[in-house]
Amino acid sequence: AQELRVKESDRIEAVKEVLRPIGVRIETTADGMRIRGVPARPRGDTAVDARGDHRIAMLAAVAGIALRELVEEYVVALEVGGRSRRTIDWYRAYLDDFVAFTSREGGAASLQDLSPAVARRWLLAAQATRQQPLSPNSIAGRVRTLRAFGGWLQRELQLPSHPLAGLALPKVP
Repeated sequence: AQELRVKESDRIEAVKEVLRPIGVRIETTADGMRIRGVPARPRGDTAVDARGDHRIAMLAAVAGIALRELVEEYVVALEVGGRSRRTIDWYRAYLDDFVAFTSREGGAASLQDLSPAVARRWLLAAQATRQQPLSPNSIAGRVRTLRAFGGWLQRELQLPSHPLAGLALPKVP
């Protein structure tokens, strides 16, 4: 992948310069990069020099998008798509709860927070706040909501993979 160093910009170096300030541990090599860790809470408010390369600008934009903004856009897409008010309210309630959970440690939740590991912790936290455990159907509804949102994000942002790949639906009796 050495050719990435001689495109519109040195894309390997530019990716490092976009991701390091938000807390990603990344090393560049002659023909690529090694990412050794992504922070649980990426740092925000970082200025980026896209070097005149729209791909680097898109990387920076996607890395910094607040999850709250994406939820609002998703709700609009559901409305335009003709989903029922009840379905939209149900999805919004679960997604608002997920965003609130991911934002508890301070700062705005971002796209990086949408991962199977964070989703599982959210489901455990939802269980812990109740006197009686959530039913398998309630858990499955939350998982379906997150997976539908993740699928929409993959299509809308042209992500290379579904952000929640690996988040399995629980068995429902």
